[in-house]
Amino acid sequence: MTAARFHLPPARERAFSLLELMVAVGIMTVIVAALYTVFSATQRALRANVSQTDVTEGGRFAMALLAEDLRRLTAAGASRETNLLYALSPAINAPLLSELKAAELTERYYTNRPPPDFTGYQPVVQALDVGNARRTNVLQEVFIHSRTGVRAAGVAYRVVNARSGVGTLARYHFEHTNRFVTPGLLSAACLLQPAANFSPILDGVIHFRVQAYDPLGFPMSWTNGNWYVNAATNTYASHGYQLGWDLVLEQDPRRSSETFTVFRSNALPAAIELELGILEPDALARFRALPAGSDFAARFLSNRASQVQLFRQRIPIWQAPPLSTASSARP
Repeated sequence: MTAARFHLPPARERAFSLLELMVAVGIMTVIVAALYTVFSATQRALRANVSQTDVTEGGRFAMALLAEDLRRLTAAGASRETNLLYALSPAINAPLLSELKAAELTERYYTNRPPPDFTGYQPVVQALDVGNARRTNVLQEVFIHSRTGVRAAGVAYRVVNARSGVGTLARYHFEHTNRFVTPGLLSAACLLQPAANFSPILDGVIHFRVQAYDPLGFPMSWTNGNWYVNAATNTYASHGYQLGWDLVLEQDPRRSSETFTVFRSNALPAAIELELGILEPDALARFRALPAGSDFAARFLSNRASQVQLFRQRIPIWQAPPLSTASSARP
């Protein structure tokens, strides 16, 4: 008789407990969170690097274009023609501009959605990280006269569509093929152009300033205008300009530290310094999401000095002897 065979049931396979699963999920969550933090920080650094690269490239291009035009600066030789003009925008004291009506003046600074006034050109004051230091950003415009052979040309740079102190740097070029140009034609042709005719160069401009220097390296401003007085009894060391005609150095009533500056006839400065400030794209996008001219926008800009890229360059003027004047204006 065959013996009966007994089969034991297989041993149960041991599974993970609920506690072990929760511990594993918790560890994975910590790892994923850490990886996401690293990834997010890397992405932010990459975006910041790309943003700064874009600003740097745009700033360098704008400065190179401005420098090239300024190196071509030449004296017109006509007593009523402007060689160089720069002033706070809008240049309401400039010839012809002061005669424009409000609507006509607005057309020259805005292509769309013009504000009811020009508060957008008010200087933006930003707090710096050092104590109570402040930096004041201004927006100017500049006209440059040049001549190549028989061709005379005028170039104007202006910050258009500015709101709350931030706008677009734009350029207008006008060329005259005749060697003999009616005095005032080039400067009027450029300065009276509407904003729509200007070619945009760089967006997010919060600071644009031009400053002329004399041969001794002193800035030419309304505070030292008497250094360049031209009179028969002039006792100053250098030949001066006919102040108020060949050279205009007037205090700007809107900001006492700024000078309304015009060089005419054969008058030219020895050098010109450019300053350009650009708001970084991320800050610019956040700023433009705020109501234009509001206190929110002003406070936002006042705390964003670290997000403004600044460029500065001094350009010597070689096209004509500095401090030269028309024969009728020499002492």
